[in-house]
Amino acid sequence: MKHFVYIIIFLAVISSCKKEPTFAPVPVIAFEKFVAYNADSADCYITFKDGNGQIGNLIGDTTFNLVLEYLHKVNGTFVPYITNIGGQPIQSSVNRFGKPTDTLFYPYQIPNLTPTGQYQAIQGEIKVKLRTAPVFSPTDSVVKFSITLWDRNGNQSNTVTTDEIIVPQ
Repeated sequence: MKHFVYIIIFLAVISSCKKEPTFAPVPVIAFEKFVAYNADSADCYITFKDGNGQIGNLIGDTTFNLVLEYLHKVNGTFVPYITNIGGQPIQSSVNRFGKPTDTLFYPYQIPNLTPTGQYQAIQGEIKVKLRTAPVFSPTDSVVKFSITLWDRNGNQSNTVTTDEIIVPQ
């Protein structure tokens, strides 16, 4: 009977030890939802997982690490919206996000989310506030956003898109 009590205590201690989650060191994101409040504001929710916790900027870092790219429907296919002046496309080159500079996108800065302690793997939800009215083309009735996240090591997440968003007319 004495050994049985020790076995029960041992099993209780083992089962109470929480196994820390392990994820790949490259961030992985998933689109959750897009909540529009009116024609000029919305919230976009994504979830993330990162194995080394390198999500977000350290103090003094002004790097953009989350990008929402505006996509509109052309001939039934969602494509990046090309900005132009007077009907002429702006000269295209590639920005640091690997996106052409003539496409409409919204960069954001995520604050440092790295946990303290031995286990650095993190997961959670990021809410992005779109408080500037997107420049909708007069012909756009349905749009999407393409979303990408970078960690401090320069690892790029997968790219996800929002559901179709009906543009208020």
